[in-house]
Formats: sequence, C-alpha cells, structure tokens
Amino acid sequence: MKAYNYEPIAKPLSDYYKEIAARTKWDRKNAPTIVFAIGTARTGTTASLNVFRGSKVEDAEGKLHEIPVAYQHFKAGLRHAMLGWEENPDWSFQIPGVPLFYMKDTIGPYTDKESRYNPLRVFEEMGYPMDKIFPVFFYRDPLDSFASWIDKWSSILPREILIENFITAANTLREIKRELEAKGIPHNTFLYETIRDNRPSESAEALFDQINQTISQTEKKKLVATENTTENWDRLDQKGWHPDQPKAYEIPRIDKSVHHDAKTKTSWEFKVKTPEKLAEMITPDEVKKLEEAGIPAIYEEFRLDAQRTLRLSIGESTSFQGIKEVFARKSAEGQRIQTRK
Repeated sequence: MKAYNYEPIAKPLSDYYKEIAARTKWDRKNAPTIVFAIGTARTGTTASLNVFRGSKVEDAEGKLHEIPVAYQHFKAGLRHAMLGWEENPDWSFQIPGVPLFYMKDTIGPYTDKESRYNPLRVFEEMGYPMDKIFPVFFYRDPLDSFASWIDKWSSILPREILIENFITAANTLREIKRELEAKGIPHNTFLYETIRDNRPSESAEALFDQINQTISQTEKKKLVATENTTENWDRLDQKGWHPDQPKAYEIPRIDKSVHHDAKTKTSWEFKVKTPEKLAEMITPDEVKKLEEAGIPAIYEEFRLDAQRTLRLSIGESTSFQGIKEVFARKSAEGQRIQTRK
C-alpha cells in the first residue's frame, strides 16, 4: 500500500481554520440562516443533502423558498490548506444570500487532523453570527459505520490508522456536542437508525420540528416538508453540490460509492449489515479496541439524546453483541476467524 502524505506542511488546526475563514465569502449585512450537519464520516450526512434540498423554507411572509445545499466545502478547504493551497491557490467558498442554507461536514477519515477537526471553528474565525447557525449532529451504529470505513478506505489507508481515526472522530463529535450543550447553544441530534425504527417522513418531520422551534422564533422562518423530502429524489437537481478539493481525495471508485446516496438513491432508506457480514469485515481485535475506547457508550449517549429530542423510539444497538455471537459460533464450529485483513 503506497503511503500518501496528506499534510506535507504541519500547522495547528487553528491556523487552518483561519485560512479557510479568510477564503469564505458572505454578506455580513444579511447572513443567511444555516442548518449545519456535523457527523463522523459514513453516518448519513450525504443522504441528508437530499432531505433538505427536497424540502422548502417558509419566510415570515409565508413565501416558500428552495434550500441550496453544500457538501463539506469547509473540509475541502482544510484539505487544500494541509497541502499548502498548491493545487488551487485561488480556492474560495461563497455562502449564498438565501433565506436558509444547508451545509454538511464530516470528521475523519484520512488523517488525525481531519479526525480532530471542528468545522464550527471556521464560523467563529469568520465572525459569523452563531445564533444564525443551527448544528445537527449525525451518528450511526458504530460497527456498521466502521465497516463502511473499512469498505471504502482500507484499500488506501492502513486499518490501524482507520480505527485510530475512527475512535478520535467519535470523541471529537461528542466533544463538539458537549461544548454546545455547556454554552446553551440550540442544536439537535439525529441517528441513522431513526429511519430504521420510524417512517422516513416521520423522522424528517421530527427533525424539522426541532429546528423550527429555534429558527421560527429567532428568524421567523420554518422548514416545510414536501413530496420530495424523503422520496422522489430522482427529481432533484444533482449538479453543483461537489466541492473543489485536492486530487488526492478524488478517487473515482471511492467517490462513486461514498456519494451513492446523494446521486442515485430515489428515497431515504435504511440499510444495515448483518452480524455475519460485519464479522467478515471487522476483526475480533478491532471490536475489542472499539469497546475499550468507549465507542458503544458514545453511541448510547447520542441515541438517548436523539430519542428524547425527536420524541421518536430508537432501539438500542445490538451490533457488538451480535458480532461477538458470530465469532463465538465460528470458533465453536472450528471455522477460521479473520484476525487481520
């Protein structure tokens, strides 16, 4: 496996935040309301782009507006910054002058810096009014999510790095969330498993209701679901959402699968790997390491928060128990258990 240096120049994340902020343009006299999705990679944030661009925002006069979306443009800026802006010295990002803008960003998976990255710091460096930003934290069953990391990136990154970054990213997401809680900043939590245990339309309406409780008071706006919110995604315009990022991250076979939800799915649907499938992808040592790092507890914290705020039932994770039962059964039957891929 050929190693690639994703950060030939090493700077503190705080320096990168300043550089991205300086290259981000926005109207200081009329800053739009921003719903900002933050999640570890492979937690459903990409599919959420269609949920929002399939919906509308209603202004104080009752007029409905389209919701433009942005796919991790700040993170694209971070990646350029870590390479010294060499591929695109003129990189910039324009926040549009619209009633409401939906942005999503993810933490991980390539480097330790990406796994400690807090995109809200960019807004702080910009001087953006934080009361115009409503963060939504996305999370997913950790074994299902980690298996996706292995599936998408183990061909270009060592598994040892992936699991370390996965653990770091989960802790970073929790730290960002707890910081907002300590400051009393309105936000919401959404689990991918919400649409497993509830109708997608019901899940979207519950999320919108939580966001509307804040923006209807502060901005006199509200999100409105349409017939395209959770289905009919083939009707949506699929152009213009992908950011300019370094070529090292533009890997066609990976890009195609990672962005499948946004480009080809016609509805918001839940897919999960069986314990047997997870056992083919994740080793017993990796399961043990995730457990010892407290990853199941992080998931449970997010699950309880999402269940409370969305007022929807979300079942507890059974993936760790399920995969260990598969390992035990294979061992008892004398089947070989993969210990390293």
